[in-house]
Amino acid sequence: MKADINNDGNVITITLSKRNLLALLSKVDDPDSQKTISKYSDKLGQHVRVKAEPDNEHYGHRKAGPMSEKSEKFIREYDK
Repeated sequence: MKADINNDGNVITITLSKRNLLALLSKVDDPDSQKTISKYSDKLGQHVRVKAEPDNEHYGHRKAGPMSEKSEKFIREYDK
């Protein structure tokens, strides 16, 4: 995981590797997991944490927003 801030200091970009994404995916349905990955960012001078939530928790009160058809197809295939 990498954390960068733009030159204006108003946009923080978190870059996750495929390995990071898979780690979060493995944690999201694990009741014993904190469902997070974190690291200290020298560029930001603070800790950065990325947290995953199950869909029913994240979208419980609203409908999920649209994604590209390719992404939607992948999600449907994965989430069987």
